[in-house]
Amino acid sequence: MKLSSNHLRFVVALLIGAVSWVGGCSASSKDGVTVTVTAEAPRDPPLTAGARAFDTSAGLHVTVTRAFLNTGAVEIFACPTAHRWLGLTVREARAHVVGSPTLLGTPLVASLLAEDGARTNVGELHPPPGSYCRVKQSILPADADAPGSPADGAMLGRSLLVEGTFGAPGEAPRPFRLTSTAAFDVETTV
Repeated sequence: MKLSSNHLRFVVALLIGAVSWVGGCSASSKDGVTVTVTAEAPRDPPLTAGARAFDTSAGLHVTVTRAFLNTGAVEIFACPTAHRWLGLTVREARAHVVGSPTLLGTPLVASLLAEDGARTNVGELHPPPGSYCRVKQSILPADADAPGSPADGAMLGRSLLVEGTFGAPGEAPRPFRLTSTAAFDVETTV
């Protein structure tokens, strides 16, 4: 059988179309970035018999017997980059949107008297691929359903609660209670 040039073109077009169709049906994907946010209990001063004790620079001995801190949000920021375009330096724009892939708005009341180095999973972020160099932790007053809240409701409307005793050498320890409703941010470069 002899193929005419029209038949040959048809067969070639059919083959190219079939290869294109198969290629068009294939899929590829990039794995996303997942950042697991955890809270880690302090390691210093060491936990001894359920309390943390230390001496201040003023010579007072302090024993902390109850302590909580509420994290209201954690946000990560991309490393600053500059792009050159036609000899001009163009800085990368940043926008802040509540609920973004780089902002975790899950609260957590963390006990500062948990076992040394104990970790609690707060949640996950799903930022776009890239380099991230800064973390902002927002300390906010706790609401009624914040995970980790003490059963007695002592953290409701508070960002910090610390209780314990203090005293100078040779004196009987005196109790103290410190609470705060202040909201503030703590930023760390990583």
